[in-house]
Amino acid sequence: MSPPGFYKPNPRVLSVRELIRFRGLLRFPLAFFTTRTKSKPGDGVWMPSLWADIACTRQELTERFWQITEPQRHAFEKLGFQECGLAKAKPHLNLNPHIQDNGKITYLDSSRSHIGQIVYIKIHVAPPIDRDRERVNIGITAVFAGGTVTYRNNNKHTDPVPAHEVFTVGSDDPGVIYARFLPHLVRRKEPPQVFPDDGSLHRWVDDEQMKRFERLVQRGLFIRMTDEEVAEARRKLPPPLKPWA
Repeated sequence: MSPPGFYKPNPRVLSVRELIRFRGLLRFPLAFFTTRTKSKPGDGVWMPSLWADIACTRQELTERFWQITEPQRHAFEKLGFQECGLAKAKPHLNLNPHIQDNGKITYLDSSRSHIGQIVYIKIHVAPPIDRDRERVNIGITAVFAGGTVTYRNNNKHTDPVPAHEVFTVGSDDPGVIYARFLPHLVRRKEPPQVFPDDGSLHRWVDDEQMKRFERLVQRGLFIRMTDEEVAEARRKLPPPLKPWA
């Protein structure tokens, strides 16, 4: 088991499939050249990010978070999902100065077997682009004895853990994603796992985070930072944003 700590990404070991997923086929040659010749890995983050590390209150999420996620939140509520936890990558666990804001909401449907998530992130892109970019990612997951099924609107992710199926739907509407998700479950003819209380869901999320963390470290996609690297990264961090009140 890899020790918890600050880890930095190592883009040199991204697979061809991952690079095409991240950058697209037309940009793949440049992305391949850039990642293989990059002089050093980027800024780091605390890993693994367990529930207790990132759980937060409503007041800790910024006003912008609540504004930009309003359509998705209303859509999940209309589908019968209920909020089961709020999360935020805390400033003391994030060493990437380009991340301006972030937040996450986790839901369960009325059967307590379909997991919904809204993940918001705001990143400042360095010059020559020099502007902020915002993204609201949506995912819906069911857990089975042999793995998981996830439908999401974001295809920019590393290869999943074995037996974890991930499908991309090009929509920011949870209702559209859910409409694609449900027929897949019918075809499986196997009931998904039920989470009787929020604690059981939180424990499952932690277990998945541990699996993903181990896989990323074993592949060399994330490398543990030295104390000197952590101290240097901290000096570059901007002041945290004002939370919502």
